[in-house]
Amino acid sequence: MNIYKDGELLQANLNNIEDLDRLWKRITKEVAEEQKYIKYVEIDQTPMYDSYELYIVQNYELIQSLNIVTITASESLNESIEGVFEYSARVINELADIYRPLYVEIDQCNWDQVVALIEGMEWTVNAIGFCLVLINQTGEKIELKQVMEDLQQNLQEQFLVMDQLLKEEDLIGFADILQYEIEPLLIKFIQTVKG
Repeated sequence: MNIYKDGELLQANLNNIEDLDRLWKRITKEVAEEQKYIKYVEIDQTPMYDSYELYIVQNYELIQSLNIVTITASESLNESIEGVFEYSARVINELADIYRPLYVEIDQCNWDQVVALIEGMEWTVNAIGFCLVLINQTGEKIELKQVMEDLQQNLQEQFLVMDQLLKEEDLIGFADILQYEIEPLLIKFIQTVKG
């Protein structure tokens, strides 16, 4: 197995998993010392963004090459903000199609949309948390810090209400939260990021 970091060969013909483990620890330590993050790992030229360590251990004998692709904190911050922005814009465009059916009768397709929305919004809260860590670390995008903190806190508060409404099977209340609480929060975030 050949091991690369950002396309640069670090180790050719690695023959055992113990050596790979030592090299992996050294590389991840170097990445942290460089104040970078692992963006993804290319395994035989296929990018994996998560669970790559388990995959590598389980498939060690089959893997020909690993390329650890890193990203700076600043680059990661920009990409993360862009990801939250793009997702929020997409949600705003689709939100009415999700909450309108909740006022009448919900079918499996509508329910699947609600579940996907909740999962996406949970990702948004986590991504915002990561953005806030990066803002503090880099000192960049300070002008977005307060709006991101507010968005994260408000989304978390609304999730608690939404969870209770779903437990009570109050779909009208759930739709109201989406329309009158979530949508304005996302619109404010989009407007702030656009400047």
